[in-house]
Amino acid sequence: MEDQPARYTIGWIAPLPLELTAAKAVLDEDHGDIHADGYIYHGGKIGKHNVVMAVQPKMGTDAASDLAARVRATFKNVGYFVVVGIGGGVPNYGPSGARSQIVLGDVVVSYPRGRYGGIVPYDVGAWINEGRLEFRGHADGPPASLLAAVNSLKASHSMTPGTKIPTILQEMRLKIHADERENFEDQGSQQDRLYQDNYSHPVSPSNEACENCCDVNRSHKRDSRGIEAARRIDTPKIHYGNIGSSNQLQISASKRNRLHEECEIICFEMEGAGVIKNHPSLVIRGICDYSDSHKNKKWQPYAAATAAAYTKELLETLPASKHTMKYKELAQEKTKDQKSCLQSLAFKEMNMRGNDISQPTSTTCSWLLEHESYQSWVSQQNGLLWIKGNPGVGKSTLMKYALHECKRQAPVNNELVIASFFFHGRGSPLQKSPLGLFRSLLYQILNQVPKLLHEFTSIFKNKCDTEGEPGTNWDWHQTELRDFLQSSIPPVSKVRPIRIYIDALDECGEEVARDLVKVFQCLISELPHTGRATLGICFSCRHYPIIALERGLTMCVEKENYDDIATHVRSELDREDLEQNDAQKLKEEIVKSASGVFQWVVLVVPMVLEFYRNGRSIDEILAKLRDIPKQLDDLYREILGKVKPEYRSETLQLMQWICFARRPLSIPELRSAMAMDADTHYETLNDHQNSPKYVRTDKQMEKRVKSLSGGLIEVVEHAGLHIAQFIHQSVNDHLITGGIRTLENFAEGSVAGLAHFRLSRSCIRYISMKDVSSISPDKILSEITHQLEITHQFPLLNYATKEWVLHAEKVETEGMSQGDLLHLLRWPSNEMMKIWVRLHKALVPYSNETPPEETTLLHVGSRHGFTSMVAMAILRNDTN
Repeated sequence: MEDQPARYTIGWIAPLPLELTAAKAVLDEDHGDIHADGYIYHGGKIGKHNVVMAVQPKMGTDAASDLAARVRATFKNVGYFVVVGIGGGVPNYGPSGARSQIVLGDVVVSYPRGRYGGIVPYDVGAWINEGRLEFRGHADGPPASLLAAVNSLKASHSMTPGTKIPTILQEMRLKIHADERENFEDQGSQQDRLYQDNYSHPVSPSNEACENCCDVNRSHKRDSRGIEAARRIDTPKIHYGNIGSSNQLQISASKRNRLHEECEIICFEMEGAGVIKNHPSLVIRGICDYSDSHKNKKWQPYAAATAAAYTKELLETLPASKHTMKYKELAQEKTKDQKSCLQSLAFKEMNMRGNDISQPTSTTCSWLLEHESYQSWVSQQNGLLWIKGNPGVGKSTLMKYALHECKRQAPVNNELVIASFFFHGRGSPLQKSPLGLFRSLLYQILNQVPKLLHEFTSIFKNKCDTEGEPGTNWDWHQTELRDFLQSSIPPVSKVRPIRIYIDALDECGEEVARDLVKVFQCLISELPHTGRATLGICFSCRHYPIIALERGLTMCVEKENYDDIATHVRSELDREDLEQNDAQKLKEEIVKSASGVFQWVVLVVPMVLEFYRNGRSIDEILAKLRDIPKQLDDLYREILGKVKPEYRSETLQLMQWICFARRPLSIPELRSAMAMDADTHYETLNDHQNSPKYVRTDKQMEKRVKSLSGGLIEVVEHAGLHIAQFIHQSVNDHLITGGIRTLENFAEGSVAGLAHFRLSRSCIRYISMKDVSSISPDKILSEITHQLEITHQFPLLNYATKEWVLHAEKVETEGMSQGDLLHLLRWPSNEMMKIWVRLHKALVPYSNETPPEETTLLHVGSRHGFTSMVAMAILRNDTN
């Protein structure tokens, strides 16, 4: 069911999947999953509140901050966040003679204490004066309305009948699958052991549980800790106070005690600080361990359950927000035609690149907001801002930060229209083309400007009435979308300010980048110099001399990011137990050698840390560091040059697929592609899968990809798929401009031509396999379940069927002979063409690209310009 984002007023951050399980189980109404902006959320209702839940893709305060910003950008009426999950407790706290005991399963709620507002981001302070922590982070507390609800609930717990948590726990367990239900039970006082502060968990490769390796005589059972530690089953105690939040897992009893003394911290976790610094929020944690080395996974599900149960009771206390009360009268439901219109603009990779860019290291990028050019751009009515820089200096991270800050600082109910697009040179065609840019910008702007959506829907309906089904009979053309933007944005900007962020303009090509800047300048020039019209366009791009800005501002990233690089390097080195003096020497050398190129640092720091872990002295490491090439191209060449000779052929094949595939390949597709080389002698996929070269599992393939590429290829998750891509556009650029010859020195032929030759032949080989060519089209067409089975059984089928012709076109463009296609496609027999047409029609039955049933190889050759193949067929005199 399509959900309505405007209905949701509470954001619920569940850092771990098991915490989301507990969260779902306390919903009064379950709205199910919500797919939005390339992410999966979960909606429901508790009391009077519609709640949207999200689980983090990874742990840490930065990931939590990113997720909260994403939630708020999508669900604009979210007023508060609750960060709900597990945490580590301080076993006892409070004044002498009135000590409180925290036990496993208890709940800690962030609540202002002393100098702090309830959350203490202790990794942004500084240890000074022989171990005293000087706090240098924010001291924000929960908003007054949330604190009032906490206080009200706290008071009601002191009255009969007390807390509802025992009842909520019993009801929620009934919603959890029977196989998992027992894990969410109270584990009992006998399973709760507090180990002595000076006794650490033994270090072992298998990370064994305490009951298998720890000395129980060095621990205290809950029952021996006094009356304050006693609990009835399913009746946790609620504690209120400061929660320590950091990107580091707290596993030291001595540090726990010190932070408790310095900051009155009674609980530790890894997400709250990332949310509360930008969003009104409350952190609620169920205690699963004692913030020492004795971690206890057995208690994690129950701790997640008690935290979720308390949060449910709290939300039932919290009054409904104005958005909740007025939602039905304020929400303007889009018509069916408007929804179809927006769907015709959307494409699945639209937000993929922006989501993939990592959040900046804490405290980095903040210089942007104070930069003279950025402040001038924000304050002026109309204008362009070009954020320029060399490859790898961090332009994309900076653009993501700028977009995030723009959304964060926009006041509630502000009229500001915000849109963005992140070009992706390694992505699908729409991710690196003006068409994708215009479709994405229009999709975002129309969603925010109802009047404009009404106008554009009229155009959409007219095209449907005259041309037929969108996506089948017609598609949007970039010219008509550009023209609509150019005509509609000026009048809209007179009523509502518009700010647009566009990243990596260079990744659509120099000529296209130049043309797009002209479009931007045209938009700005059409606005009046005086009056209310406000339009700002910020774009990032390399140093292209062909781009000249009129009435525009610029800034150069590599001249500004020295402190950011130093902060990042320091943060990475701090993860190791380096001597302070050694760490300082390494940091200075790395920052100096980087010359403002962040990507160089990202590659070099792991090398440096590996040297250190291997026992190298600081002088040896510094010497090796000075020998590392300082230019990215040279560094890539050195990394590829270190590939062992026996793996070079396989690495070359991998690089060709990642570099020249028409779109990014999923790991299952890549497994099949790597096994199906152009010169294969196998006749069935089953033979391939039994060959030594075939990689058996996706997990094994991910490891192979990273190993073969020397870390130049990463695997990212998007919409449930694991996609292989280069770590940076500069890797792709290095390879296609000749760097790939490091792996094999081609005597003849262009880099691109040889790669497309290989890929096209691999695709043809794949669809000519006996078990592929015999697939029933009816099965592909029948049900979605069968299509999923086909995709699972034949991962490369879709790509091979649709793309072999386009790869062959590229071969012809590079001037390479393709007479071998006659043999591969079994000319003069037309059997292979019939198989291909049948598969194509089954996979994309309504596409204009589907060839007619009577298609022959000569038809294909003539249409796509395979002149060398057609000429050879004529010479052989078998064109009849």
